[in-house]
Amino acid sequence: MTVVALAFGGPIAAEFTVHHPERVSRLCLVDGVGHLPHFERPDETAEIVLDFLRRS
Repeated sequence: MTVVALAFGGPIAAEFTVHHPERVSRLCLVDGVGHLPHFERPDETAEIVLDFLRRS
């Protein structure tokens, strides 16, 4: 599974990944965004989504 985290979700996602490495194939921490990453960082968000779709 790919885990994507924004802002305050970063530490939670990192903790989950540390405790369940067998469940996480990729961890994406998107820095500098709030609640609308597709508007604030569209290129990075699109790349994460496209990578997810390629692996599905």
